[in-house]
Amino acid sequence: MAGEADRRRRAADRVRADIHADVVRVLAGESLMAIQVECPTRWRAGRIRLTVPAGYEGLIGEASSVVIDHLPDRYYLMLDCGAGS
Repeated sequence: MAGEADRRRRAADRVRADIHADVVRVLAGESLMAIQVECPTRWRAGRIRLTVPAGYEGLIGEASSVVIDHLPDRYYLMLDCGAGS
C-alpha cells in the first residue's frame, strides 16, 4: 500500500506545481496565496484548496478562473478566504 500512497502523493505534487505555475503567471509573481492539493482516491474526489489571509480576497478572484480552466478530472476547488470575509 505504501507504493500507492507514494504514487498519489507524487501526483498531488505535480498537480500543485502546475496550479502554482498558473497562479504565479496570472498574478505576475508570488503571492500570499496558499495552494493545497489532495489527490483523489477510489472513494472521494481530489481537492484543491486556495487560501488567502483576510484582506487579500482579490487574489482568489484573480487566480480562480485559471485554476478552474485547468482543474483536473475528479478534483473540486475549495476557496478559503481570511476570517471576516
